[in-house]
Amino acid sequence: YESVVYCTVCNEEISRETVALPLADHTEGAAVEENRNESTCKVAGSYESVVYCTVCNEEISRETLPLPLADHTEKTIEGKAPTCDDTGLTTGTECSVCGDILVAQTVIPELGHDYVGEITVEPTCTEDGEKTYTCKNDASHTYTEVIGSTGHKDENPADGKCDNCSEILVACEHANKETRNEKNATCVEEGYTGDIYCKDCGVLLETGVSIPKAHLIEYIDARESTCNTNGWKAHYVCKACGKTFSDRAATTEIIVTLPTTEHNFGKWNRVTAPDCRSEDYEIRYCQNPGCGASDRKVIEGTRGAHSMVVVEGKEATCLSPGKTAYKYCVSCNYVEESEIIPQLPHSDKNADTICDMCSSKLYGSEACTCICHNDFFLAKFVYTILNFFWKLFGINKSCNCGHNHW
Repeated sequence: YESVVYCTVCNEEISRETVALPLADHTEGAAVEENRNESTCKVAGSYESVVYCTVCNEEISRETLPLPLADHTEKTIEGKAPTCDDTGLTTGTECSVCGDILVAQTVIPELGHDYVGEITVEPTCTEDGEKTYTCKNDASHTYTEVIGSTGHKDENPADGKCDNCSEILVACEHANKETRNEKNATCVEEGYTGDIYCKDCGVLLETGVSIPKAHLIEYIDARESTCNTNGWKAHYVCKACGKTFSDRAATTEIIVTLPTTEHNFGKWNRVTAPDCRSEDYEIRYCQNPGCGASDRKVIEGTRGAHSMVVVEGKEATCLSPGKTAYKYCVSCNYVEESEIIPQLPHSDKNADTICDMCSSKLYGSEACTCICHNDFFLAKFVYTILNFFWKLFGINKSCNCGHNHW
């Protein structure tokens, strides 16, 4: 300020001196966070709490503050079920970052064997049986024990037979006989006349003999060929191996299949294409009974009409360009091109720096000096790097003119 002395009589200025005022104190802003290093579950991180003057943006104070340790990242340690002979383990957890055990595994005692018995071979009058014991906890652990034979039982001595197995308990005269194991011969394997046993006591009385191989011949009548099935001449066929023969006494295989005949197509019929994805075609069918074969030929240049629908356009705004209405085909997705309507300029009739249409913050009357508005290529490069770190640390989101950096 200026200190001035005037004459008290004539009011003339006698002296004038400029006196400097001391600088005002800084105006502290809210503390901001910078240089953040995240914590792990073992090492604490930190960040710097910085206070700037809201008037001159000078740094007033900077303090390094610690961050709490991060939580452990749990990872499951798979358990193991106990068996009859081995102990198991419960499920545990550990930190996948530092390896600390969070929930320790505990030992589960072994189960031990728990056997259940089941008769697997029934004892008879003359032969021992068998009982198998299996562990309920592990089916691979088994053991067997012998069950003694029951011996013959005859509560009706008059018939002379065992009540359980019907074995003759007195001398048998083999009056009743029966044949077992007989088998017919085929061209694939030999036959067998069968063994003769006593029906009363079961003793083998006579052993059977083999029967040589022989075809099992069957007569097949002739059949005419058609356009979709083969015919054949009259022949003989073996029901066992499928070989064919010219007569019953022949020993060599013959070919009896007849070729199919030609199709008997009718007149051409035209089929109209249902839409723009296909073309008209002509088709004809075989007239022979039971065939149903067809022949088709496409008529070029006969595609159906597009199935067009109208898609409404979009008006242009001060935030995005518009688009005129257009049509597209619902069958083949053919699209008639639409026209782009240029984006409208912002409007600020009341000069409040807020767009009347979209409410966006507009630049003030003076040009913004932030680097984000500089078109020089080197400035753009520097701004790209700065903006990456601004966004990374959550600072400097926008400039004074309201333009968002990130």
